[in-house]
Amino acid sequence: RTLADAFSGIRNETIRLNIDRKEINNILRIALMRNDTFLGTYTAWEPNTLDQLDKVHIGTEGHDETGRFIPYWSRNESGNIGVDPLVDYENHKTHENGVRKGDYYLLPKDRDRECAIDPYPYPVQGKIVWITSLVVPIIAEKQFYGIVGVDMRLDFIQTMIEQSNKNFYSGAGRMAIVSHNGILAAVSGGSAFVGKHLKEIETDDWQEDLEQIRFGKSSVSFEEKSIEMIVPLHIDDFLETNMNDILIDPCKQATVNQEREVERTAMSYSFTSNT
Repeated sequence: RTLADAFSGIRNETIRLNIDRKEINNILRIALMRNDTFLGTYTAWEPNTLDQLDKVHIGTEGHDETGRFIPYWSRNESGNIGVDPLVDYENHKTHENGVRKGDYYLLPKDRDRECAIDPYPYPVQGKIVWITSLVVPIIAEKQFYGIVGVDMRLDFIQTMIEQSNKNFYSGAGRMAIVSHNGILAAVSGGSAFVGKHLKEIETDDWQEDLEQIRFGKSSVSFEEKSIEMIVPLHIDDFLETNMNDILIDPCKQATVNQEREVERTAMSYSFTSNT
């Protein structure tokens, strides 16, 4: 959001921030270098709205055949940082899991607010990687000019959820991060389900669970020795998008005598990310 606010000053008639493409690229690159959990940092602008120089930049580094300013700074598995032009930013077609290919650009444009994008596959330095995106629109004087975003690898989130599950009832249960639309961002003990729908792991009552997730409230349910908790997942300012929630399903070792402990955990459990 800080970068989006700053970049909006370029088109604000009062501020008139004087900054060029090279300087913006340096800001994005430094932001990526300083945040090890980020896979990528980027910005994408509407045609000819940054500096009216799209034609000059056609086919140059970090640009495609349109010349639009769409640099994507990314870090590969070896830690090497590079820049490529964003792809599919105007693509309305969907991936197999139903997420639009261009949602990271189209959704904040449509909604004029921050968005956490459902998990989707994206090419990073020649390799397809499952990611989620946190994106903020660049708006000046009520007009949309583009977006600023950061990407996170789902395998990073998967590692985090595996560790969290080990600390919760000694890993006896299952924990998952589920989007508002039911797409799985991480599943403890089930990385193969990442990017798929909730119904793949909750075959019986997934519709009821998804309804609770969309309701955005913490809930706890008990069935014999099984306890299921659904807890809103907090991502700072992106919480208002209600895109991500966490589903916790501890099994086997949970007893009715632990009900109060579980309820307290459900009400306080959250995931935060400083973006």
